[in-house]
Amino acid sequence: MVKETELTSSSAQEPIQSCTSKRCFGVVFYGVVEIEYRRISCKYSGYNLMFKVHENSNYPHYLSIVLLYVAGQNDITAVELWHDNWQQWRAMRRAYGAVWDMVNMPRGSVKLRFQVSCNYGTTWVQSKNVLPSDWKAGVAYDSFIQLY
Repeated sequence: MVKETELTSSSAQEPIQSCTSKRCFGVVFYGVVEIEYRRISCKYSGYNLMFKVHENSNYPHYLSIVLLYVAGQNDITAVELWHDNWQQWRAMRRAYGAVWDMVNMPRGSVKLRFQVSCNYGTTWVQSKNVLPSDWKAGVAYDSFIQLY
C-alpha cells in the first residue's frame, strides 16, 4: 500500500502534524509499516535565517535560541558563539529540534555562526548581525543570511 502523507506545521513553535486517512492509520496502528520519506525544500520568500531568544532564557546567565526560516534542504548542524573575552568560537548545545543553548554566558554582545549541511556538503556561515549585549527573551534577530 502506498499512501502519501503530508507533514505540516504552521510555525516553528508547533509540532509537526501528520494527516493520514483512517484506513492508513489503522494499518499503522496494528503493525509495523515500512515508511519512505521524501524531503521537500522549505521556501521562505523574503525571509532571512533568524534567531529568536527563547522564552526560557535568563539574561545574562542562560541563553537559548530558536532558529527560524531555515530554507531549502538545509540543516543547521552546529551553532557557535564568539565573545571577545573568549578569543575563540564556543559551541552551543543542541537542546532539541531547532533550539540551541549555552549556560554561563558572558556579558556583552556575541557573534553567531551556523554550520549548514545540505546535499552539497557542509559550510560555516556567520551572521552579519550580533546578539546585542542587552538581549531579551522573546525577541527575534535577523542574521541577514539567506539560505536557499
